[in-house]
This record gives sequence, C-alpha cells and structure tokens, in this order.
Amino acid sequence: MVAVEVKKIAVWSPSFDSASGGIQAVSEDVVWACRTAAPTDARELSRRGEPTLYEKLSFLAGCGFSCVVNGPGNVLAMHVAFLPPAAILKRVFRFRLAVWLHGIEAWESPPGLHGRCLDAVDLFIASSSVTRERSRGWRPEGVPCEVVHPTTDFQVFSPGPKNPDLLRRYGFDDGDEIILTVGRLAPGEAYKGHDAVIRVLPAVLQSRPRAKYLVVGEGGDRSRLEGIARQAGLGSRVVFAGHVASSELPDHYRLAEVFAMPSAGEGFGISYLEALGCGCRVVAGSGDGAAEALCGGTLGALVDPGDRAGLGGALTDGLARGRNELLPERVEEIFGRDRFRRELLACLRSIQDA
Repeated sequence: MVAVEVKKIAVWSPSFDSASGGIQAVSEDVVWACRTAAPTDARELSRRGEPTLYEKLSFLAGCGFSCVVNGPGNVLAMHVAFLPPAAILKRVFRFRLAVWLHGIEAWESPPGLHGRCLDAVDLFIASSSVTRERSRGWRPEGVPCEVVHPTTDFQVFSPGPKNPDLLRRYGFDDGDEIILTVGRLAPGEAYKGHDAVIRVLPAVLQSRPRAKYLVVGEGGDRSRLEGIARQAGLGSRVVFAGHVASSELPDHYRLAEVFAMPSAGEGFGISYLEALGCGCRVVAGSGDGAAEALCGGTLGALVDPGDRAGLGGALTDGLARGRNELLPERVEEIFGRDRFRRELLACLRSIQDA
C-alpha cells in the first residue's frame, strides 16, 4: 500500500479493454493504482469502438448520478474527449479535474467545444515529456502538467520459451528469426512504421536469411500493407496474425528476437515495455515518446523511421544478437507498477490539497 491518501476518485475512460490499445491499457493500470488508495468509480464510455449517442448520454447520466451518490472528489479523465461532460458536471459538483494526455491526440489543440472547456482542468498528466512539450502551446497557463510514464504487468510480460503451437500456427520453424510488431492497423495510424519494416526486410534477408516478420493487429490499413509485402516479393516472409487475444500476447512476444515499431507518433508506447519484459530486442523511432520508453536508447535501438539503411541495420543487428533475457529485470526497476502507483497518487493528492 502506498502511503498517500486521496479522496474518492472517478476514472473515466473510452474503455478498460487493454487489448484495444494503449489508452485502454493505461486506464486499466490507473484504476488498479487508484483502488489501492481510495474508493474508485471506474466508468467506460463504450467497449464496442465508436460510441453511439445513447452511450454518450448514458455515460453522462451515470457520471452525474455517481457524483450525487458519492459526493465530490477527484475526476481523472483518460482522454481529452471527456472535457465537455467533465466541464458540465464540474460546474454543479465542484470536483477537482485531472486529464490524461497520451500522445498524438494531444499534440494539437483540442477543437471546438473541447478547447473551450480547458479552463475546467486542474491538472494535466502526460505519458511522456514529449507529449507535455507538444501540448504546451494549447494548455492554459498556470495549470500544472506532470509526467507519469506508463507501466505494464511484468509478471505477465516476462521471458519464456517459444510456444510450439504458435510456431505451427504461423508456419515458423525453430530456426526462424522473428521480427514482431504489435499494434492496430488503422489507416490513421500508419505512422507506426509497419510499412517501413516491410520495405527494408529484403535488405535484412541478405544477411539474416531466416528472418520473418509477424504483424499482430487488425484494422483498415492491413490490405495496403499486404500489398506492399506482395510487391516486395516477400510471400510467406510476412505473416499477418490479425487480432490476438490479450491472454496470448505474452507468448507472441516470446516468439520474437526483435520487436520493431519505428513509429513517428508514439506518446510513449506500452508495447515497448511489454516486448522488453519478454526479452525482445527493441527497435523504435527516435523522434517521439519511444525515446523515453527506451531510456534514450539504453534499452534498445532508436532510429529515424525514414532512414532505411539505419532501420535495416538495427533490425539485422538485433537478430544477430538474439534475445536479451537480462533486460526484463532492469526494465521493471525503471517502469514497474509500484513506481507508477506512487507517481500517479502523488499527482492526485496535489490537486486535492491545492
């Protein structure tokens, strides 16, 4: 238990389904941390993706009812999209409001009504220094913004042998060297760099002929990526796994020698921590929040996503070196759940004492 007392906390999230993405995963960890210190009301907008009007109205009504029943406390909104309902309810119930800033969704000023509700915020929490800096231009002057790096469960994401059932599922042999990416294949998230990995794979194969690329995730950009792989003549060298249940994710990381996501738009990147926890070498983009997840390059390789030679070299080097089973302990020391809980609860305590 953390020796930090906080008032009742309401956590509002798009959902608490960690398999849906990084925001949802952070939200799960936030609820866990808050429940160790105070009564916590966890409310999600929708589990089915884009919420309907009925879901939005039901969410607003439920939050208002909770304020009546539970009284004022702290509200932690896990996305800037919650600003309008938060501002409306705060006028009535006078709670303290914190808003989490994850990444690219907060790098530009919130549009329209959301931007007009910024004065209701008492505290911003950013997943990285990059996000804090890129949001500086629109955040109201005088409202603090603290950085709390995300975490993951390193008891779940831990080293282990390659699962033979998964090797058979994807047509891999024991001697294959696997590059892995885990992330949504949404057209609006092409910045994650799946296409960059596919384009440099022919060069990687020249020195690592057993290399294969496993893509975990589903979305509307999959057909474009499959087309790039076909045009490059990669055939079975690139395998699209589609959606994978969260219970199977650790074993997918354990298949890989290298986890690669040379992104240009990550606010932080929980998948980097998951991969490091499972012993993968990690290759990430050098210009976004991934640099903080990899501690400036001490935990993995940082490359310019547009530098094909640099990316190819980092992937080749990672495959040649193989898995690093010593990394997980070091990563947990830096990004463990106890550290996350301490920092988050200290932030929430700061606004209730203000």
